Amino acid sequence: MWISTQGVMRYFIQKIDKLKGTLHFSGQSPTRESKRQYMELKKRIKREKELRVVAQKLELKKNLALSKKSIKPQLVKKGTQSRAAVYKWTYERKR
Repeated sequence: MWISTQGVMRYFIQKIDKLKGTLHFSGQSPTRESKRQYMELKKRIKREKELRVVAQKLELKKNLALSKKSIKPQLVKKGTQSRAAVYKWTYERKR
């Protein structure tokens, strides 16, 4: 099951909203604390996106190394900083 980043963000925002009234840390107002929590949430979501792209690039690199030397996969879309490249392998029958 795949959960979108927006869905995760919505879940955490609802969770933070429920806790708004109960947050009182060392004299800080609840709005200040909730702003800090929102900023932390944004940083975590951004970090998760970066790590997902790095993981995809590493997996692609591994798959390219494991593919046969004679049949190279075909590049479909060039990779950018925000996404990995997309390759298309030719179908090879398992014997």
